[in-house]
Amino acid sequence: MNKKEAAEFLGVSERAIERYTASGKLHPVYVKGRTGQAPDFDRSELEKIKEQMEQPAKLKRIGKGDKSDNADSPTGALQRRASNPLLQLLGLVEAAGITDKSAAVSITDKLMLTLDQAGELSELPRAMLKRDIDAGKLKAIKTGRGYRIKRADLDAYIRKL
Repeated sequence: MNKKEAAEFLGVSERAIERYTASGKLHPVYVKGRTGQAPDFDRSELEKIKEQMEQPAKLKRIGKGDKSDNADSPTGALQRRASNPLLQLLGLVEAAGITDKSAAVSITDKLMLTLDQAGELSELPRAMLKRDIDAGKLKAIKTGRGYRIKRADLDAYIRKL
C-alpha cells in the first residue's frame, strides 16, 4: 500500500503517515518507484495501528503513589497542589479572581504610567498631556511609539496646574 492509500485507510493525512514512519510506529519497505524510492506499507501493520486508534484513550497516572495520586482523583490533585509552591500560588490567584496581568496592579498603585493611563488617572485630555511632554512641562520617557510617565512626575505636574 502506498502512502496515500495508507493515509486513506487510517483516516489521517499523508503527513501523519510520515510522522508515524519517523517515530517508528510504521516500518515501510522501500521499493523502486517512478521518481525514486517509494514506501510500501504492510496492511497488517496498518490494521494494528487502526485498532489502537479506535481504542479509547487511557488516563496515565502521575507519579508512583497510591490511587489518590491518580490524575482524575480530587484528593490526588489537592495533594499535588499542597506540595507544589507554584500550584499553591496558582490557587491563590484563582481564589482572588485575578485573570489578567493588568488587573493585578491598580492604576492608582502603578509607578509608571502610559499616556492613556496618565490621562485616565488625571482626567486630563491625552492631547494636552502630549503637548506638555513635547514642551518639557511634563517629564516622560519615550518608549517605542508611546511614553512612560512616572507617577511622581504626573503628581508634580498636576500640582503646578
